[in-house]
Amino acid sequence: IVRDLAFRGYDVVIAARDVKRGEELVDGIMKELRECDTRIVGTSVDVVDGNGVIDDEGDYSKDNLPLVTFVEYHADRPESAKDVASAIENLIKNNIREETISSNPTLHNTRKLTILINNAGIMGKSKQLTMKVNLIGPVLLTMALLP
Repeated sequence: IVRDLAFRGYDVVIAARDVKRGEELVDGIMKELRECDTRIVGTSVDVVDGNGVIDDEGDYSKDNLPLVTFVEYHADRPESAKDVASAIENLIKNNIREETISSNPTLHNTRKLTILINNAGIMGKSKQLTMKVNLIGPVLLTMALLP
C-alpha cells in the first residue's frame, strides 16, 4: 500500500517498531521512484518524458519526488503515539518545498494528513499486550493525529 501511494504522488510516513526494516523500506521505495520511468496516477499509467516530468500532468519531476519517511512507533506504548503524531505534524510543517508552492499554491498551502492506515497487530501474546497493540495503540495514534 505504501509503495502504491508513493507512486501515485502521495507523501508517505511509515510508522513501525523495527527501525532497520522501516529505513530499508523507505530506501527501497525512494530508489524505485528515482529509477522508474512510469508513475501510476489515478487509474492509469502515465509515461515520464526524458526530463522526468509526466507528459499530461506536468506536476511530477524527479527533483520533486513524494516524501517517503520513517518514524519509529511502538503501539504498546501510549507515549509513542504522541511522539509519532508530533513527528508527522513537524514533517507537514517543515517539508513544504518552496518550488512546489510557487507552482501549485492551492495544493501545498492546505497540506494535511489525508489517509491513516492502522495496520498493527499481534496474536498469541498476553491479553493485555494484545489489547494495547491491536486496539488501544491505534486509537491513541488516531486521536493524537486529529486536529
